[in-house]
Amino acid sequence: MNSKTAGLLPLALLIVLAGLSYWLDQISRYSPEEARKAAKGVPDFVMDRFRAVQTGVDGKPLYTVTADKLKHYSPADFSELFTAEMHDFTPLRPPLTVRSEVAQMNHQTEELYFSRQVVMVREPVPGSSRLTLKTSAMTVWPKQGKAFGKAPMDLQDDTMRVTAVGFDIDKNARLIRLHSRVRATYVNPNARPR
Repeated sequence: MNSKTAGLLPLALLIVLAGLSYWLDQISRYSPEEARKAAKGVPDFVMDRFRAVQTGVDGKPLYTVTADKLKHYSPADFSELFTAEMHDFTPLRPPLTVRSEVAQMNHQTEELYFSRQVVMVREPVPGSSRLTLKTSAMTVWPKQGKAFGKAPMDLQDDTMRVTAVGFDIDKNARLIRLHSRVRATYVNPNARPR
């Protein structure tokens, strides 16, 4: 080997290692949130009148998600839904609907984040009247039958009205846990004005 080329080999290896170090440093700083922000500028596709159905093993619908418009962002693997609606038909659970102006669907975690004028309605079941919850933001895991929110909420049925800040919902257990600033007003359904 020539003495001139022998001196270039360590220098070339040093340049390659420096380049790899810089590349690894840049990748380690690129968080999923930054990827989401970068991807949000240009959707890879847009769909009008979106409708998706999750079925059980028997082929019957468990829940549906619809929207007037869907924008999908491939690098971050999520979709934005506009005028979004979810209907839950899971057996042994009361039928439930969630509506909002905007929603975000994370495809990896299968969660839906509803925002802007969120309204959840649980249809009446034997022993319980129709239940309506209004809030500004709510995260829903349809497969687990669970949801939560940190914003103020207003909950009403035929016999009560409850306001609170923050909540957890377990649809399977028919349980709503309120976090703070809880205020409840109960109405006797048998009381009649004279």
